[in-house]
Amino acid sequence: MMSRTAVLWHDGEKYTFRKFSESVRDSRQLRWKLECTDSRGAHVEVRVSGRERFVHRLPYVKTDCSGRFEVANDSLALARVVLQRPGRAAEELTTDSGAVLEMVGS
Repeated sequence: MMSRTAVLWHDGEKYTFRKFSESVRDSRQLRWKLECTDSRGAHVEVRVSGRERFVHRLPYVKTDCSGRFEVANDSLALARVVLQRPGRAAEELTTDSGAVLEMVGS
C-alpha cells in the first residue's frame, strides 16, 4: 500500500494534495514532474531537476536489515512550481538552487 500527501504553504494558506499524476520520474537523471489537484480545485504542477554532476548516490540499509537500496540526492536542485487556484491568476514559483530532491528506485 502506498499513501502520498504533499502540503504546500503559500500566502499563508495551506494546500493539501493527495491525488498525484507523475509524467516524469527518472532516478538516473534525477528528474521529477508531477501534477496534483486538491479538494478545493487548486492545481499544482511541479518540476524538479537534479544537477547531474552534483547528484549523490548513497546506499541505505532497509529497516529490517534484509538488504540495501540506493538513494539519489541533490540538495541544491532546480525547481519550478505552477500554482493555479480557482478565480486567481496562475503563479509560478522557481528556484535555481535550494530545492531538495531525494529519490529511491526507478
